[in-house]
Parts: sequence; structure tokens; C-alpha cells
Amino acid sequence: AAGFQPRFEFQARLHDSGQKTFLGKTGALNGEDIVRIIMEQTATGRYITTRLWREFAYDDPEPAVIDRLVRTWESSGHNIREVVRAILSSDEFYSERAYRARVRGPIELFVGLVRALGIETDFRGASGSGGRGRGAYNAYAGMDQILFEPPNVAGWPGGASWLSSSTFFARVNFLDQLFFQRGRALALPALNTAATAEAVVDAALALLVDGDIATGSREAITAHAATIRDPQERAATVAYLVAGSPEFQLV
Repeated sequence: AAGFQPRFEFQARLHDSGQKTFLGKTGALNGEDIVRIIMEQTATGRYITTRLWREFAYDDPEPAVIDRLVRTWESSGHNIREVVRAILSSDEFYSERAYRARVRGPIELFVGLVRALGIETDFRGASGSGGRGRGAYNAYAGMDQILFEPPNVAGWPGGASWLSSSTFFARVNFLDQLFFQRGRALALPALNTAATAEAVVDAALALLVDGDIATGSREAITAHAATIRDPQERAATVAYLVAGSPEFQLV
């Protein structure tokens, strides 16, 4: 599906050109006037900067953080790029609180794997092999996200809602489709050169979770990898296990 593609169109003959009052301002207001009045509101800057912070860092940002972002919002003439720049360059963005504070959305999960492991894909098939068709569509639908088709104008709720009992199993099934297309292990050049099970696990952990995973999980993955003799199957299996770990679900 192409999804909803809105288009703004002004029809003068249908426009009410009379006096109106909106948020305390009265006049022959048109659509641009309404937008301007909304943008002048203090609450608008706080709302937008808070939403952006939650999207990039964590929920419930400190008031001082939002105060600083609102100042950037106002001094830059309401420039979203400057606000995002301020977020990404802030100390709080690199703080312990921000580390793995967000749940990866389905698209983030897929793109994160593609970029980290160098998987060749056109994103139109779920196999990661450039396949076409509805494979990716069905996989994303199961994980509750289809690009350009949000559930409503507010977008996807995100956060912990990404990990329900059904959507988590959809993620696991997606990983199975990605790394074992038609029962065959996907070639992963980023991992296939590792000579030992320990080396494969270390490489996968470094690429996918910054090497930061529970000791027990590392040991269990390494022990299982040591039982697989085929290098390509071993690499795909390790990638599958790391990508399915709780640590990789967070970013």
C-alpha cells in the first residue's frame, strides 16, 4: 500500500474570511495565521523539544534540559535541525541514563542489522538478499510497523509498546527469515572471517551491542557456536542469537 499522502490545498471560495478569535488573537485569520499563532506559544516549543528528546534519548527529560532546548528552538527561529544538533551534542545524550534507554522500533532493528553486518538488501524482501515481494511487508506488519502507514496521525506510540508478547515473537521470526533464508545460512562477510567460535562471538557482540552483554549470555552463545562446524552457518547463528538478545532490543 502506498499509504496516506496528504496534500494542502487552499480553496478561497470555501474560506471563511470573517473575524475569528484563536488563542486570544482576533482578526480575519487564515491558515498561515493559525500556524503562526501556534508557533508563538511557549507550550509549542516545550512540546516539540520534549517529543524530539524522547525520540532520540529517553522519556521524562529533566526540566533544565527542555529549558535549554526551548532556548535553542526560539533563538534559531524554530529550526528543527538546530534543536536536534543541540540534543545530539548535549552531555545528557551521552549520559548513563541515555544508554539503552529506548526500545528499537522494527525498522531500527532491521536497519541496525543491515548497517552493522553489511547485509546486502533493497529492503523490499525480508530475506536480506535483495528479494522482492511482500516478505518485508509481512514481517514489519507482524512487528507492528509498516513504513508510511502509521496507525494514526500521532504516529507509532513506540517505547515499550514495541515489545508485546506477540511482537517479540514476530521479531524472532523476522530474524530467522533474515539469517536463514529458505533454510540456508546468510553469508555475513563481517563475521565469516573469524576463525574460532570465540572470535565470531566477540565480533558479533562488538558490532551489534558494543561488546556489552551479560556474561552468562556470552558464554551460552559461545558454547553453542562451538558446536557448529560450518563457518557460514556459525556466523549466521551467532548473529541471530545476539540480535535476539535483550541487549540488542535497546538502543
